[in-house]
Amino acid sequence: MLLVLGTYAPRFLLLRTRTFDPDEFQHLHATWAVSQGLVPFRDFFEHHMPAMQLLLAPLMRVYDIAGSADAMVQFLFVARTAMAVCAGLAIVLTALLARDRNGGWSTGFIAAALLGTSVVFLQRSLEIRPDTPSLPLWIASLALLARASTTPEPGASRRWFVVAGLCVGGALAFNQKLLLAGPGLAIWASVYVRDRASRDGYLSAMGALVLFGLAAAVPLGVVVVWFAAHGALADLISGTLIGNLGWPREVAASSTIRWMALRDPILSALMVGGFTFEGLALWRSRGRAGSAAAWFSGVSLLALLFVTPTPFPQYMLLILPIGAWFAARLLVAAAAAIGGDAAPGVPALRATLLAAGAGVLALLVPALVVARPVVVHPALFPAAVLGALVAALALSRRGMPQIAVALLLAATSLYSLQQIRWMQGLSNAEQIASMRALHAQTSPATTVLDGFSGLAWFRPYASYYGFLHPGVRAHMTSRDTQAVVALLTRCESAPGVVIMDGNLRALSPTLLQGVERSYRPGTVADTWILDAATSPLCNDAMRRLP
Repeated sequence: MLLVLGTYAPRFLLLRTRTFDPDEFQHLHATWAVSQGLVPFRDFFEHHMPAMQLLLAPLMRVYDIAGSADAMVQFLFVARTAMAVCAGLAIVLTALLARDRNGGWSTGFIAAALLGTSVVFLQRSLEIRPDTPSLPLWIASLALLARASTTPEPGASRRWFVVAGLCVGGALAFNQKLLLAGPGLAIWASVYVRDRASRDGYLSAMGALVLFGLAAAVPLGVVVVWFAAHGALADLISGTLIGNLGWPREVAASSTIRWMALRDPILSALMVGGFTFEGLALWRSRGRAGSAAAWFSGVSLLALLFVTPTPFPQYMLLILPIGAWFAARLLVAAAAAIGGDAAPGVPALRATLLAAGAGVLALLVPALVVARPVVVHPALFPAAVLGALVAALALSRRGMPQIAVALLLAATSLYSLQQIRWMQGLSNAEQIASMRALHAQTSPATTVLDGFSGLAWFRPYASYYGFLHPGVRAHMTSRDTQAVVALLTRCESAPGVVIMDGNLRALSPTLLQGVERSYRPGTVADTWILDAATSPLCNDAMRRLP
């Protein structure tokens, strides 16, 4: 419990000081646009599910973002605080998930500690992105599916399926990455029907799954109705599904795996062992365990990590709670087996533990080579882990497996705490100063052409494509590119501010020349300001008037 609180509490300090990821500004601008009455996909480019924008927009209207730089900055931290609350819910629900599946509170607390001390989880759930609010709903759906599939009474089981479906649909309304869990859930559903039909009949088993699917459609239906009412249903489908199917590859799965191994080397290895351990347990029970839905969906997400064109680190948020749960079960089972006791609800077989241990070692060695964890002194972290391991073995033999695991987690979390200290040095002060300066230099009507800095997210964008990172540029047609370039050829369409970062420069080689000719440099790096009174672009236009 202390480990969870010790790593959760600092996020309320970090959310005010840590640098902003450009993705956060993308989501903030989309929220701002919705608050101004614009419709995603139709009026501006987006390719994320819109639930977060639709829910945050009314809150944003409370703040005078257009007229007050202080209100603009304040809302940044309000939005990040909302993400912190969602992350806290995810940790609590992970504990309940692990505890509810016959693991006991010790397994629940260990799972929560593993998730809470994950640097990957902290870094990505700290940021304003739809992945974070979708996470509590996703974890809740897994817990409810486990409850539904193991409840013997058909009526009660169906009720759990309905609530689980509502949670899955709600999670999808925030994050369509969850569709990649679909193949795993389909396999689990077939296993469930096979098992349940032998007891309650085929129609009863299928009926429960139909209710699950119908319930999942309800939150998505609300989104569909909203867009249909705004005449943008086709835009929603095109933006979230069709457009993403042909999305260009932006990052390799191997780089994300390496990114995680660098930050969470021990958790990464424990997750491999945990999935191995739980998979063997499921095989022995022929998939009847309550963890089946989570295991199959987790494996599906891991496998399709290598297929999706955008397996950025935030993708791992969907997998981390499942991996933390299974890793906790492995640790408790191993400690109990060393002490001569069977872990509750887990077949503590020697072969199963050996296979899981081999899985841990298979990733632990390369992960440690990649991470090379150092805490204060190169010798401190290995010495602390080795000492904790020896003490944990002794405690396990004396019948104290929970204390043994807690001690081991405390030692391994030293590297996480070291990285949290390092994150405190990633200051957002310069970004906030730049946003304040741009706020002062522009009016609420000033349009902005940006690459991917996002520093003027609180102003209207001149182009349909407000962000021009490599994925968006590759998605754009030549006609789309020409339309952006054409903005700088007429005074009436010229943006009031151009943020000429590397992404905008990469769009067209002629952009920089046009900007340098017609704009003056701003006080913020890479910014150019249009002065209609002195700009050659507008003076030429005035001379052409009759």
